[in-house]
Amino acid sequence: MQVLAILAALAVAVAAQGPNLSCQGEATTDRTGVLNQLLKPLANVPESQIVQIMASKNDVAAYMDCIVEKGECSRLGKAIQTFVKDYSQGQACQICTDCEMRRITYVLDKLKCDHPAEATRLTDNLGFDIFAVYNVGKTC
Repeated sequence: MQVLAILAALAVAVAAQGPNLSCQGEATTDRTGVLNQLLKPLANVPESQIVQIMASKNDVAAYMDCIVEKGECSRLGKAIQTFVKDYSQGQACQICTDCEMRRITYVLDKLKCDHPAEATRLTDNLGFDIFAVYNVGKTC
């Protein structure tokens, strides 16, 4: 009985930690020049900022305007736009580091589950089901 209580407490503690969006100590790719400058904001932004953005309907709408090229883009918005549109030959985000892939997957999962109208707008704009490509949004 005591073992069950410990396992239950451990499961609650792990679930409360939230998504692993940290990039600290992870290897980066050997991208150079313009491509690296374009993409690195996604890995450099604090994880709390990503969570905060995805919790705000207004922030999500502003970033979606950037991604679908209907509004202005911050450096982070431009990076997300590039990652989302990097799909070729059935492979998602071939230029992503592991950290960037976790972050893009988190963003897309939150978009699909918490902001369905924006998710539909993204899919319509891209012309394919980005959520199936990244295998997210199935447990909403």
